[in-house]
Amino acid sequence: MAAGNSVNDEIKEQRQKLKGKSLKEKFAYFWEYYKIHTLITVLVLIFGGNFIYTLATRKDIVMEAAFVNMVLADDLDTEQAETGFVSWAGIDGDECEAVLDTGIYINYDGGDEYTAVNIQKIMAMVSARALDAIITDDSYLEQTADEGYFADLSEVLPAEMLASLEEQDRLLYRDIPEDDKGEIPIAVDVRNSSFFLSNEVPAWFCIVSNAEHPDNGVKFLEYMTMELE
Repeated sequence: MAAGNSVNDEIKEQRQKLKGKSLKEKFAYFWEYYKIHTLITVLVLIFGGNFIYTLATRKDIVMEAAFVNMVLADDLDTEQAETGFVSWAGIDGDECEAVLDTGIYINYDGGDEYTAVNIQKIMAMVSARALDAIITDDSYLEQTADEGYFADLSEVLPAEMLASLEEQDRLLYRDIPEDDKGEIPIAVDVRNSSFFLSNEVPAWFCIVSNAEHPDNGVKFLEYMTMELE
């Protein structure tokens, strides 16, 4: 638009240029003159629509568990296990979902970059209260037990369930330095949960101490160990 011209003058000028031209010529002129603006508008609409759709259809995560250093059962379908738990727990699957993080491996002896990334990932998830349960091996449990990651199961599990696990000798006790409770139960032996695990390595189920959904974490423990009852 020439300097000093008003918007109305610009519109009149464009109309004059298009006067007498065919529809095809008008379209070609429009595309040449406005293609950048049009492309930007289309991209904004696409990404804006996708963002709105994502927000509208996103489900609330009501239970998230991390499997650390676990050898999973060969026939485990993670997505099916997630939806199966939601259905079993009586949770509205249209609005809510469970998430199982099954590919986390940490090798404290190796000190590789992959281990460092996974350690940071779990720390971030715990700090953000995005993790409700951790199922792990002896190595990771021993390295993190004193850091206060894991809840006192005597304060989380139903009394009847706690007594049953105690009777079966499936509770792991630790004396956490940061409290004065003495030894407390922080983990449940779930290595025989053949639906989820291969039974090749020890497996301990822990509720994260600052879990946002500890009740659903307990339900997931029940779900994992139904076959053992």
